[in-house]
Amino acid sequence: MSRLPILIAACLFLYHLHSPLAVADSPTAYSLLQSYNFPVGILPKGVVAYDLDTTTGKFHAYFKDSCSFSLVGSYQLNYKSTISGYISENKLTKLSGIKVKVLFLWLNIVEVIRNGDDMEFSVGIT
Repeated sequence: MSRLPILIAACLFLYHLHSPLAVADSPTAYSLLQSYNFPVGILPKGVVAYDLDTTTGKFHAYFKDSCSFSLVGSYQLNYKSTISGYISENKLTKLSGIKVKVLFLWLNIVEVIRNGDDMEFSVGIT
């Protein structure tokens, strides 16, 4: 009996272990936010990739382009094509790449803390 069919079957099995189908099981950036108790709406639609160091909480989220939008009856926001910071339960710190326009000033959003149903945003001047 030839070993070739067994070898081919083993190669196909190993190929499928590393195929994109295996990646489909990894959480999205939005489900990851929920696992740290943040609403998905805090991050605009369109994240194309992200990375997270689970030991430190350091993350990067990548968009195809920067995006800017206004919340109805509220502030104008701007997200760069790459945002970063540190995430832990109910806390986003050392954020970069996110700005909010208050009156005539663009301010960096540097921290977000969730306290129950409320979220507190800390800003700094750009």
